[in-house]
Amino acid sequence: MKKLLKKSLALSLAMVMVLSLGACTKDKEEPSNGGGSTETKVETNVGGEETTPAPAEEEKDYSEHYTYSYASIQITESTDYNSPDDAMTQYWEQKYNFDWDIISISQDKWDSTVNTWAYAEDLPDVTIFDYKHPQMMDWVDQGLVFKFPKGWQERWPNVARVQEYGGLQLAFEDITGDTYFLARPNYANNLPCTPGINPTNMMVYIRKDWAEAVGIEIKDYYTIDEIMEYARRVKEQDPGHVGKDLIPMGLSSGNCYNVFVSTCSTYTSNNYYLYRDGSEFKWGLADEETLEGLKLWRQAFDEGLLNKEFYSYSGSEDVEDFYVRGVSGLMWYQGGARYQQDVANRMKDNLGLNYDDVVKQIFITANDGTYHSAPRGNFWGVIMFNPDIPIEKWERYMDMLDESCSEEGQVLIRMGFEGVDWEMKDGEMVSLLEEGKDARSKYPSIYPVYHQLCMLSDDFVLINPNYPKEYRDLTIKMYKLKEELGKNGGCPPIDYDIYLYSSDATAALSFEYDKDFANIVVNKGDVETEWKAWLDSWAYLMDPVLAELKANIK
Repeated sequence: MKKLLKKSLALSLAMVMVLSLGACTKDKEEPSNGGGSTETKVETNVGGEETTPAPAEEEKDYSEHYTYSYASIQITESTDYNSPDDAMTQYWEQKYNFDWDIISISQDKWDSTVNTWAYAEDLPDVTIFDYKHPQMMDWVDQGLVFKFPKGWQERWPNVARVQEYGGLQLAFEDITGDTYFLARPNYANNLPCTPGINPTNMMVYIRKDWAEAVGIEIKDYYTIDEIMEYARRVKEQDPGHVGKDLIPMGLSSGNCYNVFVSTCSTYTSNNYYLYRDGSEFKWGLADEETLEGLKLWRQAFDEGLLNKEFYSYSGSEDVEDFYVRGVSGLMWYQGGARYQQDVANRMKDNLGLNYDDVVKQIFITANDGTYHSAPRGNFWGVIMFNPDIPIEKWERYMDMLDESCSEEGQVLIRMGFEGVDWEMKDGEMVSLLEEGKDARSKYPSIYPVYHQLCMLSDDFVLINPNYPKEYRDLTIKMYKLKEELGKNGGCPPIDYDIYLYSSDATAALSFEYDKDFANIVVNKGDVETEWKAWLDSWAYLMDPVLAELKANIK
């Protein structure tokens, strides 16, 4: 293996992707085989023009060595992102003659950390930012972020192409006339839903074996009342014989908010809570459906369906109650084939259980059958640069991004190296890795740096043969179901007029909905009375915003 890894790491084009705009990915009846390798035909539904291969490296002068300071959340502190033994990072570092200075940002301090760096004029070369429009506008006005040169799209066509799917960068450019960041699109080549419709990829995982034992029908989705009935029966019958540690619904404050409030009411996310209703503009947290979800949260707490100290969960403790301790009846977790495989591995390693026998991935609707998901853009996080980064250094980083957005680059990042990690057999891509493993688990440097270099993994995971076909098919099926059940307004497209509206009044808004609502839940007062009092406490900030929107957005 070492001899193989020391050979040239050049990657050959592995597949041809069919391009079609505006159609959802079609299910393919292609069998998957068990064993050490998985043979799967790679099917794609590319939503745009063909990618352009990156220029051959001999056309570029990369003789000067650079160190890129790179800041993001999700950094694995124990990983050496410059490791000479990691073939993935060595491919990129040797080709573009650089090394990394990786800076880890705590997720709960993501916003404040980047804010502090920006105003102190101390941004790293590359920073991943959880986009907040008022902040970005202020940074642009003060010259605190890098301004892209005009016509950059011609030199880096693959990056420009995926920005069309992300949407945000183009919408921002319409306002400012220039480019100041790059959005990282979830989907570009493989669209699971109609363009513009982006339901959350988050799902609920339940114990299928427990549900069957207590007489609950196994389905792809349940109403909130049905899922609470499942939790009640689990509490009453304890089908897993857990005893006093049993937690029917293992949810933190934030995930309780998602399961109860956001299931019942659309405009309730921290990033999107304002919407237009005809000529009027409204705050989603003031909708009666929000109150309904809050009451259900209190009901679940009062009935003992939640951890009695759910508000004290930190980090991943609530999901670990499901797949490490095995004491929880459900968890809120990432969807997608990779995460199904992840949960399968954890259930086997920690509990000795077969995922397919004991777990079912589902989603929850409101009691009227509507699926609710707040409008979201087809992106997560944006890439921005220090305003003083040397132009040659910036250009080289863009060269790397452009390769990463090409077909070859995506195959490399998601699948590893041809002949080592995968091969083509009878026109199909065949994984050579051990079953249940992928390139990310083999090459530690992939996550999160290359994994999220510009395009996110959601896109390729829909066709990645490292994951069982049934998991990939279920992912696509769930997206389509969510879109169908959200057609009556529960899963709307993003309204960029609202999302990108910026003023002193909107900049003053900052919420922690999950914590505020958790306080209402654990208090013994009347839920509706406390909810109304909470709304009143924000009226002095919210009312001016709603008035501005009505006056300025037509």
